[in-house]
Amino acid sequence: MILKVYNLKKYFKEVRAVDNVSFTIDSNEIVGIVGPNGAGKTTLINLISGFLLPDDGRIEYLGHDITYLPPHIRLKMGIARSFQIVSLFERIPVIDNVTTSIFSSRGMTRKMLKPADFYIHVKEEAIKILEIFGLSHKKDYMPGELSEGERKTSGYRNRLCN
Repeated sequence: MILKVYNLKKYFKEVRAVDNVSFTIDSNEIVGIVGPNGAGKTTLINLISGFLLPDDGRIEYLGHDITYLPPHIRLKMGIARSFQIVSLFERIPVIDNVTTSIFSSRGMTRKMLKPADFYIHVKEEAIKILEIFGLSHKKDYMPGELSEGERKTSGYRNRLCN
């Protein structure tokens, strides 16, 4: 089994977005989640990818309990998601988009008045992130030069920092 979800629950006040969901996915399966707006599809994906924590239940990936692991650890394990809407700064290179998201996630946006190279550790982290997504060779590209899939992985980093 690649993924096991047991009795997963996520409530938002009175709304039961995910209510006692259980399933398994084997290595030879391709799975789709289908349902009307408001059915809980995005909430389920956010629980699996770690962007939300469940109110109850358990998630296992390759035999490891990942229920409370943060998104960046899940990403290193191979669990990622893409977002429908990509928010990139179109007039700055890819590396600066990722660096900006790191600054933002750490509350360092006011410090951006200094050159980004002043914070070399942030630039190094941004390069490592691009390496994870196989985009390090495109670090100096403008977002408009990326494919839609590459844009989504760059956008994923923006969400991962939060």
